Amino acid sequence: MACARFVAFTRYSHAALTGAYDHARIEARWRDFVMEAIGLEAQRSSTIFENAQTRARSAAVEQLNLEFMDANTRLLRLHHWMHRLRGRRGPVGTAPRDAEAAAVVAAVETLYVPLAAALDVDLAAHTGEHARAMAQDLARFGAALPARAAALRETLDAPARADLDVALALLDDYARAMRRYASTYAALRSAPVPDDDTLAPAPRQHRFVPHTDTLVDALVGVRAALALLLGAAIWILTAWPSGLGMAILATVFVALYGSSPNPVASLRTLVTGFLLAAACALFCYTVLLPQADGFAMLCCALAPFLMLGSYMLTRPALASVGSGFNIVFVDAVGVRASQAYDWAGILNDVLADLSCVLLALVLLAAFMPAGGRWMRERLLHRLRGYVVAACRAPLAGQRARFEAAPRDLLQKLLAQPGASAEITAQTLRWAQLVMNVGRGVLDLREGLASAGLPLGLRERLEGSVLPCLAGLFARPGAAAHERAVAELDEAMRIAVLDAPPGRRPLLVQLHLLRTQLRDAAHTLGDGGTVSP
Repeated sequence: MACARFVAFTRYSHAALTGAYDHARIEARWRDFVMEAIGLEAQRSSTIFENAQTRARSAAVEQLNLEFMDANTRLLRLHHWMHRLRGRRGPVGTAPRDAEAAAVVAAVETLYVPLAAALDVDLAAHTGEHARAMAQDLARFGAALPARAAALRETLDAPARADLDVALALLDDYARAMRRYASTYAALRSAPVPDDDTLAPAPRQHRFVPHTDTLVDALVGVRAALALLLGAAIWILTAWPSGLGMAILATVFVALYGSSPNPVASLRTLVTGFLLAAACALFCYTVLLPQADGFAMLCCALAPFLMLGSYMLTRPALASVGSGFNIVFVDAVGVRASQAYDWAGILNDVLADLSCVLLALVLLAAFMPAGGRWMRERLLHRLRGYVVAACRAPLAGQRARFEAAPRDLLQKLLAQPGASAEITAQTLRWAQLVMNVGRGVLDLREGLASAGLPLGLRERLEGSVLPCLAGLFARPGAAAHERAVAELDEAMRIAVLDAPPGRRPLLVQLHLLRTQLRDAAHTLGDGGTVSP
């Protein structure tokens, strides 16, 4: 899966740079890649149960997945900036509405040509040698970029250079991320890159950090405890012989499916498997097993049903049904060394299995249901909270957490049931804004930690700009948005665009953040509530 995804992303990147994909398709592919990255991480995490060699390779796959997320986000940031400039320029073939934006777009697109050429390699064989060659081409592109950038800056007027600097910084960030991704992929495919610091895969410094929510997790625990209490009450009040098993299984299902984005839909497919298994178990128990004489006949009686359950497990669309089928059939038939046929016992067991999943369905649908307004607003609040953490939390470990956790949370948001097209679009706008602004804040803070800035500028950034950004994403609103933009304007005024060259990266980050906030005025000014 990781190999096929590397090929797909490389081809997608080439198509995005050459103009083969429009804006809507690029954003749709970004969403698809986010879902794939989280799915791959879920599969990779299961290798803890495998042998040592598989676990060692799992670490390389985890690094590859993190670098893929990084490259995917950086490409989207570059695309958003260029899409904005193209919108200011106007349609191709007509007189440009903004001559400065048109000049910047034309200058940057001249750099797209060699970058796209570096990605235009034959990857059909999924070999590491092709990725190694791509990493070398990207390294050569990165080495030549400063000279090309300096030449392009000289061709533009001073007002247009700020937009060009942002575009060049984003382009360089993407090229570096793609080079790291290709280098790690080449190493994973047993095609080591040369002994060169610019091409060797980055040492593994981070781990995938999934999203966690203490409040939601506590409520999920309360719901599971409620399932146990209700199941135990039914068992005690009715003196049902199979009531204990019903109470335990209901608790297991509520706890197991409680963290699923759409637990009710998952359990409905499980009920289908339960009902099918109940009918098969009753038929096997009452008709086939009494006629089985010896081990061979026992195998003949059970084999068709076990084969049916195993077949369903191999089909993604039927896997949940197959799981439910296998659980109930094996439990209900209950083959023993000394077989006794208890017709009332099997009916009790089958009814207990069906009752436990029905009880779980009721609790999951009634108590803190997935897709409800409170849950969606809570998840959006937690999504915005990653920008707040990027502004306030210690820098150590923030980069890895920011790369993984918001994507994990986005996957949960998109999987919520009952979302309209408007809510889905709003969710994606927030996710892209969080990823763009949060990454810009981390870049800004890392620059503050290394750059020798005047005391007044540093105090303005640390004492005003970052707290205002944190406050804006903690409680979105028109007043907070205006205050954050005004603080960025003041920081830009202090820094001035013609500052020493060593301060240019900081100015680029400030200009990018200010532009992103201005463009997102409608999203940030609506208070962050869920659309009806």
